[in-house]
Amino acid sequence: MAFNEDRIPKFVNIDEQYGSNRTDSILFGFEQELKSVTVREGDSARLEAKIRLLSTSSNIQIDRSLLHVEWRLNDTHITSDCTPRYRFDSIPEENLYWMDIRLCEQQDEGVYTIYISYDHDRFHDESSAYLFVDSFTNEKEEQPDQISQQGLSAGDSWSSATSLDRFIPPTITQSLLSTYRYRAGNRVQLQVEYFSPSVQCHCTWQVQHTNDSVPQPVLSGSIVNTNYSSILTIDSITPELQGLYIFHVENVYGHARTQTHIIVNKDDTDDEQQEYQEALEEPPIKKKHTDDESHLHLQGPYHKRISMMHHMPLEETVESEDLKVHIPGGAAEGILIHTEFVPPTPRLSIIEERSILLPTDANMDQQQLQLVSDFVS
Repeated sequence: MAFNEDRIPKFVNIDEQYGSNRTDSILFGFEQELKSVTVREGDSARLEAKIRLLSTSSNIQIDRSLLHVEWRLNDTHITSDCTPRYRFDSIPEENLYWMDIRLCEQQDEGVYTIYISYDHDRFHDESSAYLFVDSFTNEKEEQPDQISQQGLSAGDSWSSATSLDRFIPPTITQSLLSTYRYRAGNRVQLQVEYFSPSVQCHCTWQVQHTNDSVPQPVLSGSIVNTNYSSILTIDSITPELQGLYIFHVENVYGHARTQTHIIVNKDDTDDEQQEYQEALEEPPIKKKHTDDESHLHLQGPYHKRISMMHHMPLEETVESEDLKVHIPGGAAEGILIHTEFVPPTPRLSIIEERSILLPTDANMDQQQLQLVSDFVS
């Protein structure tokens, strides 16, 4: 078979044939656009965007000096010289740019735009969002906002909320128990879960030790905050660290909190004398059969006696039962169970009571004859 060179496809370098296409070698735009923000009058607001500026060709290097960023309000260029309440900042290494507006007023409401360009407007893009500024004259509505702002400094970082998240405070979905007991040296881990429709929230842990007059920030532990969850971990608890631990979460519309008492027992404390709050806070068992009561007396180690009520239907007769009983702090030892059946007290019906108390017709006739005979005689 003859070799045909025409059947072999010929590949042509596009750059050699058409020249270098620089536009296809640079990715320019936004990875994160501006989001609309709703704040109350007098609060601070932040508008944030993340730029995409990448080179897909090894022959082209990104020159950040050719990048230009401009902020606009209602299509009017604004700078920090326009008002001292405006502050512009960025992290060039992360392509992150933001604008802070302090002490928002009604005149600040409008459309904010970030305009970006590269290489003398060869590439350009823009992103816009709306700032809502709400004013309230009702003192009842202003009070939660005043409380939520206490203890916040100007350096606290707050994210933005959308217009759909207006006026909704955070809610704690998994709170702390009222009391936790630990032995000295044990590892403590407290976890709280919460929900906030607005991502503009701030959470803190505080502790008030026995000799403290007011709560203080937790210093003897590590705190891990994730989406709608916060975990406080203390590797080795000591009696000096016991006290009231408080978790506090807030956004611009309100706040929520949960707290617990941590009690630390010494090493020589009898384990079987410890009471655990987890067992105490379990809901009581509802009584299903009200006509039967069986008393169970549990004889535990060291002649401890525990009494409880065990309910069963009347038609069931059980001489012995296998029960799994957990005594806080107790070892896996045999437990002697004595079952005492207390039958229900019989009660006469209303008809039976009347039949005993009221005389019959025959008795009435006999009593009347006796009275007549006594009268005649």
